[in-house]
Amino acid sequence: MNKQQVDKKQLQRNNDAKIRYLIFFGLIFFLFIHSFWKHGVLNQAIGFIVPPASAQVPFVEGEGGFIPDWSRLRFSDMIISNDGKITYSINGRTETRTWSAGQSIAEFMELGDFETPNLAIEKLNLATIAKAQNLGLNRLKLIDFEPMRWQTLPNLVAAIPTLQKATINSVK
Repeated sequence: MNKQQVDKKQLQRNNDAKIRYLIFFGLIFFLFIHSFWKHGVLNQAIGFIVPPASAQVPFVEGEGGFIPDWSRLRFSDMIISNDGKITYSINGRTETRTWSAGQSIAEFMELGDFETPNLAIEKLNLATIAKAQNLGLNRLKLIDFEPMRWQTLPNLVAAIPTLQKATINSVK
């Protein structure tokens, strides 16, 4: 074999070795990221990097990461994502509530707003909310419920303890 053929084979071996190293380190990198994601460590790491929001939803640490602590959630924690306005009548006078994206419900709602028969917050249920929002509940699947994409059932039961005694048929 001449020197040119030897150099060509050596170059091919070097390229093959580089590709093997690239595949190996890529696999290790993605396994590392997957383990962070799977065990919730990525959530904790992002929590150190991302600055805290102006209003934070209280959370508890679960098996798969952090989940909302529903027992400590307040109106000030509920941030509106879109601008909007509602007008309703109470005791013969018209009330209007206007909000901007980024405001919390506590900033524009008043205590008396929840007592009005027009709002009837005590009568709200999933069916009336879906009707007001023109949602077809029959078309929705459990995976369409955003928290089900990242939250396990044991975490959900830990966040909402009353679900522990509920049967599947009783939860619509």
